[in-house]
Amino acid sequence: MKNYKKHLIVLGILTLLTLIVFSPYLLDIKPFLFGADQQLQYSYFYEEWKRLLINFIETKTFPFYSFNTYLGNNFYASKLYYVTGDIFMPFIMLFKDVEIALMWVTLILVILSGFNFSLFLRTFGLKREKAIIVGSIIYAFSGIASIYIGQYMFHRFYCFLPLAFMGIENYLIKGKLTFFAISITILALQNYYFLFPTSLMMVLYYFFTNYYHGRPFKVLKILKSSIPLIIAYLIGILLAGILFVPGILYILQNERVGSSSFTLFYNIRVYLGFLFHYISAPITLFSRYGYLFYADTNGHLSWYSIYTGAITAPIIFSLINKEIKNHKDKAIKIFYLTVVICTLTPFISSIFHGFSGSSMRWMFLVTFINALIVSIYLENFEKKANEILKGSLNYLMVFIISFIFLFLFKIVDNHREHIIVLIVSFIIFCMYIYLIKTKKYKYVYICTVIEVCIMMPLCLVVLSSTSYKYNPTLDKETISYYNYIDDDIFYRMYVNPKELLPTSDMNLNQSIKMNFYTTTTYDSTMEPQLKKFNELNGFNWHIINVNDMEALRMLGVKYYIVSDESMLPKGYEWTYYNNINHLMMFKLENYRPIGFTYSKFKKDLNLEYNIEDTIVSHDLDWNNELLVEEDLYELVQDIEPSGSIDFELLEFYNDNHLYGHIKNDVKQVLYFSIPYTKGWRVYDNEIMVDTYKVQGGFIGILLEPGDHYITLQFSPPGFKYGAYSTIIGALGVIVLFVLDLKTKERSVEID
Repeated sequence: MKNYKKHLIVLGILTLLTLIVFSPYLLDIKPFLFGADQQLQYSYFYEEWKRLLINFIETKTFPFYSFNTYLGNNFYASKLYYVTGDIFMPFIMLFKDVEIALMWVTLILVILSGFNFSLFLRTFGLKREKAIIVGSIIYAFSGIASIYIGQYMFHRFYCFLPLAFMGIENYLIKGKLTFFAISITILALQNYYFLFPTSLMMVLYYFFTNYYHGRPFKVLKILKSSIPLIIAYLIGILLAGILFVPGILYILQNERVGSSSFTLFYNIRVYLGFLFHYISAPITLFSRYGYLFYADTNGHLSWYSIYTGAITAPIIFSLINKEIKNHKDKAIKIFYLTVVICTLTPFISSIFHGFSGSSMRWMFLVTFINALIVSIYLENFEKKANEILKGSLNYLMVFIISFIFLFLFKIVDNHREHIIVLIVSFIIFCMYIYLIKTKKYKYVYICTVIEVCIMMPLCLVVLSSTSYKYNPTLDKETISYYNYIDDDIFYRMYVNPKELLPTSDMNLNQSIKMNFYTTTTYDSTMEPQLKKFNELNGFNWHIINVNDMEALRMLGVKYYIVSDESMLPKGYEWTYYNNINHLMMFKLENYRPIGFTYSKFKKDLNLEYNIEDTIVSHDLDWNNELLVEEDLYELVQDIEPSGSIDFELLEFYNDNHLYGHIKNDVKQVLYFSIPYTKGWRVYDNEIMVDTYKVQGGFIGILLEPGDHYITLQFSPPGFKYGAYSTIIGALGVIVLFVLDLKTKERSVEID
């Protein structure tokens, strides 16, 4: 059978199974919704990125900054984590409805995940078509793949992950590097967060594959042979630079980076959860029942799966057996033991998590390795049947002891649903023992495919139970019309999130979908420089609803939206403006513009904290006193108090470019309700001036008396160097391609 026919068969089987699994969503029997984050973050981010790209195509305005996100955001760099590097964006742009487009992208990702894994298995050296097909299905419909449905940025990375390891094998067999470099570029753009642990795993994998395939295992020689691969890796990163450099510079400011854990052991629940994951799909992970082995407050130690079918357990636990017949078995055993130690040691796990606290978020790599080892064993299943049978007995013993342990020490209580799932998984596991014992090997392949293809839709049913079915409270067309007829170029609107459907503490991003500016967000990649401002308003996390009325005035809120007039803040003059559906819009008569001046300054504040170390009060008068840092305080401490002057915004060219005028008679500081970042360049009468961080995270400039025509322009920090990086990377790929054409295929065959 020719190779292309083999590829078409794999592709056809994966496509058929994917259409069957997702048929309820394709036939519109069930909505394609899987959890709050998909609805209230990711889909909105795609909407905004699509808007920025359309604007770029129509007006040639670079898609850099967005005021629709919380107070303003370097969308281009910050959302590289989510959407801006999505390789499927041209396809998504073809659809009017982003959510329908994302459904089709998800189906493509499932199919491509399995197909890419089959390509990797062939390059790795597997020959048996049955093992390759089953291995590709296991990978495409694994537990972690089920969790990634709706988690687009993670699913994209998971889909293309096999290509990077295929690139390593391609180099070792043929000496060619271009494919590996391009695969690194793709992965860097899909999710740099996952690229870090993947890069570390590649080091372990490189030693493993050399030893497994019988190449001379001399550490120095292996390290020396990896140098061209390292160069190709760096070229791949350089090629992604136009997005990767701004994205990395942005995320390095995030306080969550660098918060590594030094604990020696996890809670016992984590170890038990890891053990049971070998046979149990993550069916109850996001259910209303909670998670049986919940051991943290943010899901980092429970939001994962290593499930690749119950057949995985006997295969993996056969590695415990003392007998090691050849170097391949030894290589697998050492490699997997190393991976498990890294997984279950909190400090090492935190390193794989980017030095950001212990986490199981990188378990997609363990899934990849599980699927590889299962495929290797399926390649020679008849020969390894006795070993696998012993492995099943090993797991059986550990499972029973652990199960008894759960109840003796009351580690779990009132978890009937989870126990049922474990028992059902255990029955499936025992079925494999029976099939192996009775030598009905072909049924092992069939049952494995049926099992994983049943488990994914079951997981999706539970995931969809945490989504929201609702009709939007606000109306985008109405808001756009009001924006169009309003005399002001720039203003913000505030609506209490509790007034909006769906009812959720995370429903804070509707300004993105509805295209207006506001003061709420659910976004871990908001501007990092706003940290102090958020803390002063009582927020230490990325779920934020700034509703203090004086803070809202300072932020330029012009309209306040309520369902009942009695809900308006007291002590302010309000004028009814109009309706948006059943909600009423009221205009704040003494609202502030995007910029105005201060002449009273504070360097330090008197703060009051609660027992959770959250600020509950401070002595800053938002609209009459400016909080400044040491560098600016030295320049303004002698300024005499005077009246505040409003900045007149003359032109809002686009989100990256503003222009206005102000005239002052005395020295003052001009404040803008735009988050401080080095990406904003401010010109006073066409001369660039220094910017300062004021009010806990906003832009301030020092004004001497006189007429000032102010221009603000934004470009993501690192964009220029990122563009140079991409040019260098492209040249590097061309060089690699030319060298590959001249490279003869290596004579060393796979053992």
